[in-house]
Amino acid sequence: MEERVGLITGAGSGIGKAVAVKLSQMGIKTVLNDISKEGLDETLHLVHKQGTKAFAAVGDISISDDVDMIVDMTISEFKHIDILINNAGIIRDNWVWNMSEQMWDEVLDVNLKGAFLCSRAAIRYMGKQKWGRIINVSSISYLGNYCQVNYSSSKAGLIGLTKTLALELSQFNITVNCVVPGLIDTPMIKGINRDAIIRRTPLKRLGRSEDVANLIGFLVSHDADFITGEVIGVDGGLGLGIGL
Repeated sequence: MEERVGLITGAGSGIGKAVAVKLSQMGIKTVLNDISKEGLDETLHLVHKQGTKAFAAVGDISISDDVDMIVDMTISEFKHIDILINNAGIIRDNWVWNMSEQMWDEVLDVNLKGAFLCSRAAIRYMGKQKWGRIINVSSISYLGNYCQVNYSSSKAGLIGLTKTLALELSQFNITVNCVVPGLIDTPMIKGINRDAIIRRTPLKRLGRSEDVANLIGFLVSHDADFITGEVIGVDGGLGLGIGL
């Protein structure tokens, strides 16, 4: 995979950071995106420690001009783009009767529209080279969760996006898959009752960012050449419904 180039959104922390390290360990050059530079410097440092090339591209993936800029920077620096990890996501939790239109729009714009914009921009180049990998990072919350009608809707939408892109892009040898993390020990779950989640999880622990990154590493590799349109959980069995 030494000649491959991957763009990772939401690379400043959590799963995105772990994915950046994993891909760099595989010899993949990376472009690290986030809404601000906060966190990207540390990720960039960890990636460079692996001996691979990388650069940070600050931008808002919910804005098409920013997305085009990020992809243009990738092409300018590395000449091609082969892998896209649509990982960026935000939460604006509230009961539906207290949820504002702005809270709905902000979450859908980043989590779902952002993945669409990044995919659309990247496949212009992946299609020409007849090779590509797109991985969408959903969440177990797509099944439904209290106070997350916006977040759950966005993560369910990513599954539909994945399956449709997999159909449309197969003619260009681009595979598209979706990973569905359970409760992963990242800053996003601050305030959640961890003990209650662990009790409901058959493997009796929270997930680690590396658990998700390891699956993504497999899906972008040649070992996954014949896998597309799949939705794969990384949740310790939480989605099985055992003990609910």
